[in-house]
Amino acid sequence: MQEIATVTFTDADSKDDAVAIVRATKGIVGFAVSLKEDGDFEVFMSTKDCRAIVSELQRAIGFADSSEGD
Repeated sequence: MQEIATVTFTDADSKDDAVAIVRATKGIVGFAVSLKEDGDFEVFMSTKDCRAIVSELQRAIGFADSSEGD
C-alpha cells in the first residue's frame, strides 16, 4: 500500500491530538485514525465503499456548515 496523505488535527470532542492516514493500492483504500491518548484503528474498503463514505462526509460538512450557531 502507498501512503497518500497524512492529516493532523485536534479531536473536537476530547481535544486530543489526532492524525488520519490515507493509503491505497489497486482497488482498496485504507483509512487510519489515531488519537495521541486513546489508541487507533485502521479500516480497508473497496473504492465503491470509499466513494459512499466520501459522499456522506460531504453531506455532513454541508449540514455542519449550515448548522453553525445553532
